Amino acid sequence: MGSQQKSDYYSAIASRLKIAFNKPIEEGGFWSATKQQYVYWRDKDGSVHGDNLVTPVNFAAIAFGICDDPKRIAMILNQIEERSKAENLFHWPLCFDSFKREEVSDGNWPFPKYENGDIFPTWGYLGVRAYTKYDKAIALKYINNLLDQYKKDGLSSQRYSRTTQLGLGDDILAGISTSVTALYRDIYGIRPKWNRMGLEPNMSTTLNGTKFNYTNRNTIYNLELSVNDYLMSTPGFSIKSEESFGANKTGNVLTYYPHNDDVMLLKINAATNRSINMEINSWDTNGYSWTIASADKYQFIVKGLVPDKGYRLSINGVIRNIRSKGDGSFSVEHVCKLPTKFILK
Repeated sequence: MGSQQKSDYYSAIASRLKIAFNKPIEEGGFWSATKQQYVYWRDKDGSVHGDNLVTPVNFAAIAFGICDDPKRIAMILNQIEERSKAENLFHWPLCFDSFKREEVSDGNWPFPKYENGDIFPTWGYLGVRAYTKYDKAIALKYINNLLDQYKKDGLSSQRYSRTTQLGLGDDILAGISTSVTALYRDIYGIRPKWNRMGLEPNMSTTLNGTKFNYTNRNTIYNLELSVNDYLMSTPGFSIKSEESFGANKTGNVLTYYPHNDDVMLLKINAATNRSINMEINSWDTNGYSWTIASADKYQFIVKGLVPDKGYRLSINGVIRNIRSKGDGSFSVEHVCKLPTKFILK
């Protein structure tokens, strides 16, 4: 929001909280080395509660980056998957063991019952997000399980019994949809931002060839996704890439955001309102390369380069030396008639 002072302030607080959270329980933190999990809560007297493998607590720590230790992530997620498979659960329960008798109300006793062991699919997005970067196959398994359950009962229950896996509760929770939401956000990689549509997929081969439309700010985006092969198109443009990206077109100007972040951008200003069709060949420290397949007169602006530095620009093999401006940008105009490949090094 433009306040570097506040940004630094809250980042420092977040860092301290993260460090404190990850300390062993013996040192005031939440990590139980004995149980290989994060505990649920600590009381003012320092007593520790909820070392019964509470899934939302452990999933959230991983999903939101509070836990970024690969060994801990493996300990937690392997343990949860082993125990889920052992009980043949179609979705994750709220916890795997019972809370202590004095920690729950009478309505939650005996185990497993309600918040002391039942299955609440409304927490599904946390599990999917946690597993996606660790083992996509496991994340997809539980999404498919939920879709299979939908075919059986329409997911028209508040929760599911741990012992019978039948629906319980007549107040339907919209949050049960979160696992499907996670499919689009964390696997298909739908990541719109305030000024663009974004794609950051984590695709697996079983999903190759996925096609669907997604509407963002009154624009319908046609998406075609496979492993390391992403296509985003609208009536005004199409971009094909092997890596994540963001894009937005306003009038005759198409803006491409490599990796869907704000470090660099490529802005293409066309002379007409015809569709701009582009493929990204590579975009890394070794060079930036794109191919324009649509005919038009264009102005290309690259931002985010090293300021006042010499570069070599190749346009269909014709090389010229250029120098970035003091703000780290450069621009070039070119009339594209046939597919035109640009390489900037």
